[in-house]
Amino acid sequence: PTTGSFEANPPFVPEVMLRMVAHIDELLARSSEPLSFTVLVPNWTSVAAIQQLEESKWKQGSFVIKAGDHTFCDGAQHQHNTSERFRPSSFDTLVVILQNQRGSATWPVGDDLT
Repeated sequence: PTTGSFEANPPFVPEVMLRMVAHIDELLARSSEPLSFTVLVPNWTSVAAIQQLEESKWKQGSFVIKAGDHTFCDGAQHQHNTSERFRPSSFDTLVVILQNQRGSATWPVGDDLT
């Protein structure tokens, strides 16, 4: 995409997460339109993708949600009964907002986020 605001929650595989970060970086660099990504990944601080997200020039804000404070909708919910739709998070979750300049102007990140 060249414009819009998107959520990115990749499979929790370090190589996939790293490729996602590189792809988002390329998209933000090429777009002259408002572009924004909210990225949700496990807060695995030793993984290269997490380090790149935290150091990204596109980062407008980030925060961590503790594992015990949230649940996930299981990606295999179509295979389970509805009582098993949500499961506790196994890890803290890192949320990072990446935006180009026009994205930042269109969807400003408030000071209370960081």
